[in-house]
Amino acid sequence: MWKSFADFEIRQVEHKKTAEAFSKDVLDRCDVLVLYDMAQKSTEEERKALEEYVARGGAVVALHHCLASHPSWPQYEKIIGGRYLLNDETRDGREIPKSSYKHDVKLRVHVADPAHPVTRGLSDFEILDEAYKGLVVDPKVHVLLTTDNPENSPTIGWARQEGKARIVLIQLGHDNHAFADANYRKILKQAILWTAGRQ
Repeated sequence: MWKSFADFEIRQVEHKKTAEAFSKDVLDRCDVLVLYDMAQKSTEEERKALEEYVARGGAVVALHHCLASHPSWPQYEKIIGGRYLLNDETRDGREIPKSSYKHDVKLRVHVADPAHPVTRGLSDFEILDEAYKGLVVDPKVHVLLTTDNPENSPTIGWARQEGKARIVLIQLGHDNHAFADANYRKILKQAILWTAGRQ
């Protein structure tokens, strides 16, 4: 999939037990940080580096599994605009059950804002992907994609800005079914261009 974006230069940084990509050295070389991981641990230094990257206008595109990353880091949830809950939680005195997933679900995707640069030129489509139900989504995000599948939370794609930083979350993208899908590739490419300020 990445090779199909011929006009992009891709640098891959693998996350091991901590968020090694969140280092000032790596982030200083990024036009856009694309997250596709499920890292559970991060050091204070790594957290500070990502928070500073966003504070100075760094671009972030967050994909699929990363909704479940860094469960003990509240600022991470704020940055990407939501969270997949790995455990039951109490928030503001309200019990929220942990999120659930199901593989190989046909999702009807509705383009909620066809005028946004990330979704421009797209029509509603279907995709075989992993469903996530029970996501926590910041009510202030700008909703781009939704689904009516009862096995998934309704909101599956959004954009948000924090100061100069542009951030996009795309829940889709579990495996080759998504990676080979022309609609998914278009959304991802346009998300990268928009967050980088090139669209």
